[in-house]
Amino acid sequence: MLNGFNRWNMGYDAWEHWGCSLYHTDSIYNVNGVRMTLGEYQQSQNVALKKMDIQMGSFNNMILVDDWMAIQYDIITTNPETGEAKPGTTMEFARFGDYGELGAKVDEGWGGSRNENYAGMLNFLTKDERAAQEAFMQGLIDTVLPVTDDLEAKYPVAYPTTIDTELGKQMKAAILKDFDAWNSGCEAWSAWAEEFYTGNVMYDYRGMRYDLNGLKAAMQDMVGHEQRVRINNILINAACACCPA
Repeated sequence: MLNGFNRWNMGYDAWEHWGCSLYHTDSIYNVNGVRMTLGEYQQSQNVALKKMDIQMGSFNNMILVDDWMAIQYDIITTNPETGEAKPGTTMEFARFGDYGELGAKVDEGWGGSRNENYAGMLNFLTKDERAAQEAFMQGLIDTVLPVTDDLEAKYPVAYPTTIDTELGKQMKAAILKDFDAWNSGCEAWSAWAEEFYTGNVMYDYRGMRYDLNGLKAAMQDMVGHEQRVRINNILINAACACCPA
């Protein structure tokens, strides 16, 4: 991953060449909610880098559990026409396969959530792939969560990984409760946040840094309107956790 950051910052051609080491022919990458083949993913990144200069900065964290990896890092996006530079943070998740002498390679990765770029990303897909993508999204929209107090049954983890410490199990239980409180509406989530977060918590969200009261204010229009219906994984290592959903 360190090598990959260095290659990305050297330009698209260097990053694509390094991709021969990180990816294999059948690798899949999900960008802004759109599932892409390796070729489509590379094409989309080439287009993005022609529009904006995106430099990857320092790693803030890297979690490795079983065959999964989560990374959180800083980026600086610069508009080449205006020179305006915007700092930010982002996260990526990947599931690796062991390819023997060829080393570890990404089987499937995830970067970014569905946002205003979603429709544009669909243009890189074939007609059949686009239909499958829309069917998947509609399936999420149509998800009906079971009525149960068993949160592990209500929010099953699609790709479970090892959680073998008591602290890790407590963290997973807290994450599931956070999901449920979020889906229960602003009042329920706001009350739960007082228990879930410490009083001096600082939360980075879309380039802004919030204390607890600021986070509540920033989330109030989303809580209860945006439903959390699927957990891909809960990666826990020591006192750090990531939950791609």
